[in-house]
Amino acid sequence: MIQIVVKRDGRVVGYNEEKIMAAIRKAMLQTEMGEDEALIHKIVDRIGVTGKGPHDCRRNSRSRGDRTDEKPAQGSGQALYRLSRSA
Repeated sequence: MIQIVVKRDGRVVGYNEEKIMAAIRKAMLQTEMGEDEALIHKIVDRIGVTGKGPHDCRRNSRSRGDRTDEKPAQGSGQALYRLSRSA
C-alpha cells in the first residue's frame, strides 16, 4: 500500500486517496463519457496497491525530463514545457 508520494518538485507528502479520486473525476468530466464512479474506485484501488495506474507508461524515474541526452518529441507539450524551464 502506498504511504508516501514524491511530488515533481521533490517534496514528500502522505498519500491521499481523496486527492487521487478528485483528480481522476476532474479528468473524466472533461471527456464525452463523463464521470464513472465504479471506474474511479477501480483505478484508485489499483494505484493504492501497486503504485501504478492502468496505463502507467513511466519507464523510470528519469522519464520526468531529468535526462538531457534525449531529444524530446517534436510538438510534445511536456517537451515544450521542459525546454521553456531550461532556458
